[in-house]
Amino acid sequence: MEPKTKKPKLSPPSLYLNPTQQQTHERYFSKKIVISERYIDYESFPKYPIAQCFSGKNMIKSLLHIRGSAPIAPVLLFYSQIHNISEKEQSFDTYIEGKIHKITPQVIASLLGFENKYMPVSFPPASEDELVVSKYEFRRAVYLPQHVNSYGRHPTSEIKITHLKPIIAVLVRICQSNILPVLNHHSVTNLNSVYLSFLLLKGYQVDVSYIIWHTMAGVAPSCARTKSVPYGIIVGQLLSYLGHPFPADTPCASVPANIDVQFLSRRRLRCNPCDSNDRPLYEPDSDDISPPTPPPSMDADDASDNNDRSPPAPPPSMDADDASDSNQVNPICQECGDPGYVELIIFCNLCQTSAEHSYCLDKIPKNGDDEIIWTCEDCDQTAELKTRQGVQITSSKEVIEDSGTKLKY
Repeated sequence: MEPKTKKPKLSPPSLYLNPTQQQTHERYFSKKIVISERYIDYESFPKYPIAQCFSGKNMIKSLLHIRGSAPIAPVLLFYSQIHNISEKEQSFDTYIEGKIHKITPQVIASLLGFENKYMPVSFPPASEDELVVSKYEFRRAVYLPQHVNSYGRHPTSEIKITHLKPIIAVLVRICQSNILPVLNHHSVTNLNSVYLSFLLLKGYQVDVSYIIWHTMAGVAPSCARTKSVPYGIIVGQLLSYLGHPFPADTPCASVPANIDVQFLSRRRLRCNPCDSNDRPLYEPDSDDISPPTPPPSMDADDASDNNDRSPPAPPPSMDADDASDSNQVNPICQECGDPGYVELIIFCNLCQTSAEHSYCLDKIPKNGDDEIIWTCEDCDQTAELKTRQGVQITSSKEVIEDSGTKLKY
């Protein structure tokens, strides 16, 4: 009888899909403050209990000061399971400009301006009225390459495409599902966020631990905006405010809807560890889900700033739907990206639709007697386009007249 040979001991499952990713992480992020083996048990991932993420002081402190990327973008782990979702379920059709187009995650990413999945882009729109995209970007995203303008020039005029309701709705839901902070116009996301959000929107049962891990990733190391606050901090603090431990198998669709996104969006977080203190995050003792309240760890300046900027309460006679609609019409400052309110805005002198914060007006030139004349970006671009067209028409007339004069001779 042959002696039994011991089976080789299998190594615990790794989050790295290939050695290159592991080497990249060890090379660039091993000595930086990122989520690492000290805090995440790779062997039990993704069944890692969310409650433990918020029970240790070290974990809380690291969540507030994550720099760079996590060891791997967890959305890559979904690729092995995407075959369970048919191609039809991963996209939807929409009727645009007389044609039926298939809108996929890649199309949405292209519409947002992605060149590759690691390229950061501007903060997505919070409502349908805030999505401004050029005709060129739109056609490049939804049409085949042969239908794109061969010159490849980006027109100077930008328009609000109001007929892209399905795409706009998805973009808005992406913004809401990721709880992206409206800290400033430097807030960024990436293509992985679009794919993950798209799966969430299609009803894919995603573990909360996935979304927590995924949103911990910051901006690309090569990006000049490396000091931007990773929006995973917002998700982490959100769970803490609501008093969860979430069970590890809780799908993201079960996250309660009574989330005070406006409060979270106005929350100003530090991204410099040197400016931090050791005060713990606010965690209610009760396990019941209740509307979040400002945590005791908030700075006095931030708290007073939030109180000063709070929108006026709707009158008692206003319905709840009307109140929600009134909260959605707040304009977004084009200088700092914060939502503006009635007492802090100035309207465009041409279209009367856009607005800016009064504390950003020092960047706007004044026109005699300290009177502020401000024109929104859309009107500026339209005026510039008209000026260029006028110059072209004038020059063409001069050429015709000049050629006619030569013919007479």
